[in-house]
Amino acid sequence: MKFCIHATNINGLGAVVLCRDIISLMISDENLFRVYVSQSLFDSLPIELKKNKKISIFRRHFPNYISRFFELFFSRFFFQPLNTIVLGDIPINLKVKQNVLVHNPIYSESFSDYPINLSNLIKKLLFLFFVSKMSTHIKNIYVQTRVMRSGLTLNLSFLRKKSQLSLLDNPLSLNFIAKRPAILNARLSFKHRRPKKALTLLYPSAFYLHKNHDFLKFLDSDKSLDLYIDKIILTIDPDLNPAPRSRLIQCTGVLSYNKILELYRSIDCIVYLSQKESLGLPLIEAQSLGIPIICPDLPYSTEVCKIGTFFYQNENIDDFKRVILEVFSNNLSQFSPAYLADNSWQVFCSKLKDFN
Repeated sequence: MKFCIHATNINGLGAVVLCRDIISLMISDENLFRVYVSQSLFDSLPIELKKNKKISIFRRHFPNYISRFFELFFSRFFFQPLNTIVLGDIPINLKVKQNVLVHNPIYSESFSDYPINLSNLIKKLLFLFFVSKMSTHIKNIYVQTRVMRSGLTLNLSFLRKKSQLSLLDNPLSLNFIAKRPAILNARLSFKHRRPKKALTLLYPSAFYLHKNHDFLKFLDSDKSLDLYIDKIILTIDPDLNPAPRSRLIQCTGVLSYNKILELYRSIDCIVYLSQKESLGLPLIEAQSLGIPIICPDLPYSTEVCKIGTFFYQNENIDDFKRVILEVFSNNLSQFSPAYLADNSWQVFCSKLKDFN
């Protein structure tokens, strides 16, 4: 049976990487009729995919919020009425079977947990409206962690059957899997890292409110970590530097996924400050490479981080500093790469394509 892939609202790096892999693996499926993509997702595709006639760019000629409104409410004018895999959180307004992959954590939050953010509030209300409106046509809503499933179970209590909300394990990216052996070889020198060498930390994340870069503001006036940290690499624009007077912060601007994979070769640790995540792909990648992780003790991180993780009390600066000293004093060579499953992509794609 013919189907389409709807990926017109894909912008974040993690979402782009995931959707690019899904498209790469499904493009040769004879039942795939059309793939609707955002400009940013199209730009990330390899040349051979850009030339594929199944790929169609959904161009936005108006500001995003206006264009998104028309896209959602008048879907029949833009998209084929075929079974659809929706990769951008919100179901489309077509009476066709849909499998929806939800990767924005705001939809699993309760309203009482919400920050005063009009944009997020509107997104959540639209999500709830269209899930309710299209619930008889939605076959599955897929999430990537139990924390997300638990939150959505409460918010989507109106679903006709709970089996519509399912857990789908996220595979590591195809690019990462291909480059992992070379990254591991490059990291062998860290097995003999000189004791008491100041740490190089990486926070691979775009700038969003919930990513919590502002937690590092204390470094502007607090110099107590200067002996233990060489630099903290933030993949955000320099204008967004949370501690511009600190010598520790290095803002690289937004990096490509390949550039981030290169950085994995020469860092001591991943620092992850986010307050909520649908998954947190860098956390899984770090574990698969044996790179230690520093992150807050929160439900998403305790679920995803199984090995090599140093937790600090959320928003507690003193405990964050304690963990930095613990990592600095630790033998980083003790952290072994985690096992990688070989068949996870096959399972992942087969579930997305199952509309029964």
